[in-house]
Order: sequence, then C-alpha cells, then structure tokens
Amino acid sequence: MINFLKKIRENALKKKKLKRYFSYAIGEIILVVTGILIALQLNYWNERRKLENRKELYVQLIISDLQSDLKDLETKISFAKQDSIKLSQLKNRISSSEATVDTLINIYRTDFNPRIASAVDYNTTTIDALEASGDINLFPPEIIAPLTNLQKRRRADFEYAVQNLEQYKLSINMVVKKFPAQGFHGSMAASSPMAKKVWDNIDEADFISDINGLITTKFITVQLYLTSTRIIEKKTKDVLEQLKLFSKNL
Repeated sequence: MINFLKKIRENALKKKKLKRYFSYAIGEIILVVTGILIALQLNYWNERRKLENRKELYVQLIISDLQSDLKDLETKISFAKQDSIKLSQLKNRISSSEATVDTLINIYRTDFNPRIASAVDYNTTTIDALEASGDINLFPPEIIAPLTNLQKRRRADFEYAVQNLEQYKLSINMVVKKFPAQGFHGSMAASSPMAKKVWDNIDEADFISDINGLITTKFITVQLYLTSTRIIEKKTKDVLEQLKLFSKNL
C-alpha cells in the first residue's frame, strides 16, 4: 500500500501536480501513523494479557498455599483441642479431694503426655515474592489489604507460638532432670535402677509443686495456642473466599 502511494506521489511530482502530491503524501503519513498506533495497541493488549496471566497464576498459587495452611491448622487445632480436654481432666484429678501424692505420681509417669502441637509453618513464599517484586500492586486494594494483613498476623503468630513453646520446653527440661518418666525426651529410663532410686527419695512437696506447675504451664500454653490459631484459621478462610471470588472475575 505504501509503495503504491509512493509511485502515485512520484508521478504527481513529475507532472508538477503539487496539490495531488501533497494529498498522497499526507495519505502516506496517515497510513504510517495508523500502522504505528495499531502496533502499539496490539503490544499494549499483549502486555496486558501477560500481566493478567501472571496475576491469575499468583492467585492460584496463593489459594493453593492457603488451602495447605488450612489443612495444617485444622490438624494442629484438633490435636490441641484433644490435648486441652485431657489436661482439664488431669487438673480435675489433681484438684479432687481424694487426690494423693500417688495420684500425681501416676499422672506424671503414665498419663501426662509432654508432647504439644508445634507452631504452624505457614506457606508464605508466594506472598513474599509478590511483596519483594512489587507484583502485589497487580491486585486491587481490596485484595492487597487482607493479604498483607494476614501475612503480618501469621508472622507474628508464628514468632509468638515459638516463644511460648520454648518456654514450655524449658519447664519440661527442669522437671525431667529431677523426676524421670517414660516418654520424656532427655529423661533417664523410668524403669532403670537410678530412676527407682530417685523416686524412692523424692521430696513430695517439691514434686507436687513442680508437676502441678508443669501441667498448668502446658494447659495455658495450649489455650494460647488454640486462641491464636483459631483467629488465623478464621482470617485465612476469609481471605481464601475473597481470592476465589476474585479469581472467578478475572
């Protein structure tokens, strides 16, 4: 098309038809500019499509991460709830008017489970990448706000849980060094002659104070754990629903 206009323009110039020459020259310019604009628009649409595809990929990755986190949360909350029930039962036995030192010894050596739910290691890789790259701005404010708030809350929750669990572990280690029992990491074998000697010579008042303190510490730790993880579970479900709805509209 451009070559055709060029030939007409050259012929018009040879025949000294300036008006016709300028008309075709302007037509050629318009054609070139139109071509450039079309190319720019196509490039814009292509880049826009790439951004939308990237956004959709991010959404699916975050949804997958949150669904995985929810499963982990549900498992650990279930374990903590069962633990809380058992601890309440143990505390009731200790508080009973019929409880004796032997009751407490039996609880500690056979019924008390030192294990506790671990801190939830949340999947933060995708959101971290979004924040680090600036791609978080691909999303509208109504998606950015709950995502970043959830991320901050989960980080704080993880640090808080780790701190509480470390305190609980310190309490266990202090008690285990004095009173060996089966199932406690770092404890001497409960049935060993050395352990028998320890149990034959325990200070009953000291033992009652330590074991009651240990069970109470674990009970409080579990309650704090349940409170924080339930809040995270609720927030995670809310954000997940928002993302699913957002994904449908992409």
